[in-house]
Amino acid sequence: MTSRFIIALLVAAATHAAEPSPAGTVRLALSDEDVPQALALYGKLAGVTVISSPGLPMTRITHETATPMTPVAAAAALESLLAVNGVALVPAGPGTVRAVPAARAANEAPEFITGEVASLPPSQRVVTRMFRPSKVSVAQAETVLRDLSTPGSSKVQTLASAGTLLVTDSLTNIQRMDRILNLIEKESTAKTIELKAARGSDLAREFKSLQTGALRDRVGAEVSVEPLGDGSRVLVTAPAARLEETLALVAELDKAPGSSVKTEVHLLKQADSADVAALVKEIATGGRAMPGAQKADANQFSPGFSVFPDKRSNSLVAVGLPSDQERLRELLRSLDSRLAQVRIEVVIAEVTLGDGEVSGLAALGITDAVGSSSFNVSTDSVPGASSPALTLRGTTGPRSLQAVLGIAAQNTRVKVLSTPTVVTSHASRAIVNVSQSQPIVTGSQSDLAAATVSRSTVTYRDIGIKLEVTPRVGSDRSVQMQVSQLVENIVGTTTIDRNEQPIIGKREASSQVTVADGGVVVLAGLRASTERKVESKVWLLGSIPLLGNLFTSNQNVSETRELVILLRPTVESGDNLAPAASKKDEASKSAQEALAPR
Repeated sequence: MTSRFIIALLVAAATHAAEPSPAGTVRLALSDEDVPQALALYGKLAGVTVISSPGLPMTRITHETATPMTPVAAAAALESLLAVNGVALVPAGPGTVRAVPAARAANEAPEFITGEVASLPPSQRVVTRMFRPSKVSVAQAETVLRDLSTPGSSKVQTLASAGTLLVTDSLTNIQRMDRILNLIEKESTAKTIELKAARGSDLAREFKSLQTGALRDRVGAEVSVEPLGDGSRVLVTAPAARLEETLALVAELDKAPGSSVKTEVHLLKQADSADVAALVKEIATGGRAMPGAQKADANQFSPGFSVFPDKRSNSLVAVGLPSDQERLRELLRSLDSRLAQVRIEVVIAEVTLGDGEVSGLAALGITDAVGSSSFNVSTDSVPGASSPALTLRGTTGPRSLQAVLGIAAQNTRVKVLSTPTVVTSHASRAIVNVSQSQPIVTGSQSDLAAATVSRSTVTYRDIGIKLEVTPRVGSDRSVQMQVSQLVENIVGTTTIDRNEQPIIGKREASSQVTVADGGVVVLAGLRASTERKVESKVWLLGSIPLLGNLFTSNQNVSETRELVILLRPTVESGDNLAPAASKKDEASKSAQEALAPR
């Protein structure tokens, strides 16, 4: 038996998630987008061509900006988001950038920056800058710059004979290095301090707040405190006359009450507490070791942070610093969102093919529609066979389930087996099972003396049609579906140890398709052929005993049936979704016209 698998994507997918806002601004709304999609969106916002290098991280990105911003600012925000996820952008010529893994960025001939860098817009793009210290030695400057560099994705090269250093890092970090080195050059002293309680980013933030506020007369602008590495150290830069006073203030902040451990309960409304707790633990324990990722200290949890799920109240019990609790709240705002609900309408029909027919789609009135595009892909033929082992054919365009059902009702060769409707959540599996439980003997006990079977063990097995659909909803309301279909039927019987057992025929296919909200996907091509004996005789004469055989004929008739499944996903609700199309009724009307018999 030759099977073909036909997939028809009947509505095209939409674009990436950059929602337009008033006055020429945009809002980023990324929901489970992969890196290629994020890069394509960056190219549109920045007006550049993005070339992707092999080996980019296979990660998914979810992010939503709180307020509208200009396209330039949105591109900068997306650039930072890519950097956090291990993707660096390196200039590759006029109007072109190359996306590379962050760990390789320093070796990809990044842009060379000369002159003043403080006035440049902060960016996560990887650049190279030459530093030429004049009042400190190259070795001293190298120690400071290495401590400030991004672990795993930067490079510091010393040219001792020329008295210079070449540093490759993100522009934001290069600007920080330039500022610190300038302070040191102004007869300042730099010292690295190991912290005991506070985290580097928290202490530096609190120090800056005091420097510009309550202690602005005590702490001058020439004093700087910058976090280093994993957040357990800070680099203190100050004039020699103020160094001891600054170190004392840092020690005081390191013991501040704000660094004490707190226990908080975070109630979840949508997500499962056990699943979220496992994910948060993985982020907290493995975030610092992400290969090639430029993981900022401000986004990391402290080493002592821990979280436990409470299933009874569906909440998280978190133990950690106040900064850890705030980071957890920010994370939960994304994780505890309401997942999109998808209603999937299903039509399962069986078409009996006529002589010369190669597809059952025509019997349902499904043909190439105006505005649709077709595809036809075949695999290699099985040795000795005259047709391909698998053929994918179909069209993309608008369809109407009601129009298909109307045509099916008028065609005696079409049998609608089931029309269920299921509702499921984003990334949750929905199952449609149209089957009968068939008893199958799995064991028996015999009386050796009588040689007869006295007892049998029976297992019931569902035989029929089983359809599994796992939808994933994009921020643009497009639906990506993982579809698995299994068709089993009894094609005969056999006897095993005096037990008559069914012979079960199996047809199975799996596919992944993307369709717009309200679009229809057609799955077809799973066929079954049966043979039956048909007796025909002349009326009255064929019923005469003995002589009737002369007026009777028998012939074997082969019948081929094809299973056709139609799916229409409709996005019902969910957070971070684009608004529903306003012309859905008009599209439905045009779909029915496209399906009308010609």
